[in-house]
Amino acid sequence: MQEVFSFAENLKGRPLSAKEMKSIASWHDDYGIDEDLIKKAIEYCFERDKTSIRYLEAVIREWHELGIKTAEEADAEPVCRRFEEEGYCCEVQKEITV
Repeated sequence: MQEVFSFAENLKGRPLSAKEMKSIASWHDDYGIDEDLIKKAIEYCFERDKTSIRYLEAVIREWHELGIKTAEEADAEPVCRRFEEEGYCCEVQKEITV
């Protein structure tokens, strides 16, 4: 997981807190998601200026529920288009602000 932590720290421009590292590590255990997909989720969120750990977890959970298991699947155009068409970002934002 060190590679994922370093990737996230590089994007955030600061060291991750212990709580952030624990959350990121739990995604691997709780959802069975590999490190490349976690990095893809981090990148996906940062591209949209959504950098909170709760937002990232909501994306991970959504991808898990959609059956996305690889970074390549997350990159697939139909998946990305579906997220945008269905207001995915809005739904995730609603979820984390409740």
